[in-house]
Amino acid sequence: MKRYNLGTPQAYLEQISQMGAPPYTIHWAAQQIIGQIEERKEPLAADRGRSSWIPVLDMALTTDKRLFRLSRLCNLCQPTYPRDKKIMGRLRKGKSELIVHKESCPHLLEHTTGYKPLLLPMAWQARPTTFKVGFIVIVQDRIGLLFDITRQLYRHQCNLVSIHAGVYSSKEALIHFVVEVHEDLEVLDIPKKISKIKNVIKVDIDPTTTSAAVHERLERLREQKTDLSERVVIKPILNEALATPYPRKYMLDNPFDISRPATGRMFFGRSEETERLERELCEEERGKALILYGPRRSGKSSICKNFIEQRIRLPFWGVLFSLQNFTHHNEETILRYLSDAVSREFKRHLGLPAPDWQGYKDSDPQARFHRLLHECIAQIPNTRLILAFDEFGGALESYEEHILDYRFFTYWKELMNEVSQLSLILALPTSSHNTLTSREFVNAFSFADNLPITFLDTESAQQLLVNPLQERNIDLFPSTLALAIKMTGRNPYYMALLGQHLIHLLNRELHKEQIADEDIHIVVEQIIMSSSSQNFDFLEKELQSEDEMRVLEAIVELTRYPGQSKVQLKQIAAWLKQPDFIIRRHLDRLRSGLILQENGPTSNPYYTFTIELVHRWLMHNRSFFLSKIHM
Repeated sequence: MKRYNLGTPQAYLEQISQMGAPPYTIHWAAQQIIGQIEERKEPLAADRGRSSWIPVLDMALTTDKRLFRLSRLCNLCQPTYPRDKKIMGRLRKGKSELIVHKESCPHLLEHTTGYKPLLLPMAWQARPTTFKVGFIVIVQDRIGLLFDITRQLYRHQCNLVSIHAGVYSSKEALIHFVVEVHEDLEVLDIPKKISKIKNVIKVDIDPTTTSAAVHERLERLREQKTDLSERVVIKPILNEALATPYPRKYMLDNPFDISRPATGRMFFGRSEETERLERELCEEERGKALILYGPRRSGKSSICKNFIEQRIRLPFWGVLFSLQNFTHHNEETILRYLSDAVSREFKRHLGLPAPDWQGYKDSDPQARFHRLLHECIAQIPNTRLILAFDEFGGALESYEEHILDYRFFTYWKELMNEVSQLSLILALPTSSHNTLTSREFVNAFSFADNLPITFLDTESAQQLLVNPLQERNIDLFPSTLALAIKMTGRNPYYMALLGQHLIHLLNRELHKEQIADEDIHIVVEQIIMSSSSQNFDFLEKELQSEDEMRVLEAIVELTRYPGQSKVQLKQIAAWLKQPDFIIRRHLDRLRSGLILQENGPTSNPYYTFTIELVHRWLMHNRSFFLSKIHM
């Protein structure tokens, strides 16, 4: 009755006595009660036919604190409780999966030469009560997607009950699956891992296949977990890093530079992205290709530069080549400049004579570049070249201007097939990535995997602002750092822009040694009121249609009043006089481009700007929406 706002018990009983009006009739009430009883009985029914005991690490006998994937039983000895009380876990070589054996299992005696398997003591534990949770996944359809999802679920402490999938457009598909779990935290981890699978657009809990009580409990836990993680991350930095014991210098040098990629001590975070680049591009038997994509000014160039300069070691070598200034150049010009860069870096890294582009007489520039690359690599058989194309969208712009031929894009697949010692990185913005995955180009780049880039994690974003100020003996108030994170949305470009203006402020106020909330507000106002729009011009290029422009304008208009920073889906749809499902498609694209973020119930979520500084700039510069986007 509380769930459906049916009033007092007496009022509802009076409705029943009069047979009531649909849909809340006596028959409806009976169905609701039966459904709730089934929900309570469901965990017991789900456990029928399975052992009520599961193997876990015996923490009383081991000090190993590492995390392992779901344990599975040995196929040979198949231990069961209570017959086999003494069990051991064997860690598979090179993996984090435990195989559970009887203590006397023959497999525990087998081992390869020079490898001693890690054995861990285990014990039986009563299986926790389970419950079912449904998920809904929106994806870009591709072969092998269901396999990747089920393989990811295998790594969790859950049982896949059902999965249904269907394609509803030429590009997108909808997947519903239900899992059986026994821990709330395991449920919250599943969407995070599924969302990292290639071509997955959105993952969320499906309220239609999850009981209302479970869904409400998980939503509360998700909100609490988000708030707690932000508080926990901020606290140690505030306690340990913000207080500076020495006076500041009279004039401060400015370490914050927004005009070039971050390097050295100004490069923070990105360990997960860097590790994947190293693992897939350097450790595989053959070279591979990764498409590094994300919103403009999300740090793609910084990742490429630091990976090539800091993580590549001989006999491997790397070349970073930007196509930013090649938007009006043909294939021969691009490959000639690329060849010069390859020859220069080959000589610098390996100390060997490098071939020269002019030394070849081939009329085909592709054949000439192929010969130059082959001659470099042939000098050291075990070497590998990691070739990173930064701003690869520049080549796509040249193609759209009918200057660069289509064969330039099909060339790289052919080259990768012929040169096993070559790995590629293609870094480009979200808008260009959509072109790359369109029907026109999808076959040309089917050989490359995707690596989406988001903004910095909270801890790295804090360090980006705190560490340089601390080195200059400048303190920050605790609330100030949280305000800076809110204004920038953890975007590395805007964190550096904020820091740059704070240093300018400190050099005007020579006796100031602490940054407070009011200083952040002063700096933000200066950035917004600046006559130059260069700090925000990326937004027009990141938007992909006039419809997205109108949706963004509607959100700005609906949040124009103080304290109104979020707006719901149905409000936006009503404002634009469009159906919810059409508006939602544009909102999902803006969310995947990290312009907006989504929260609240799935049926009617609310949206806020990921970067509050961008939101405030748009409110002050409404003329932005008068511009046109050329597709």
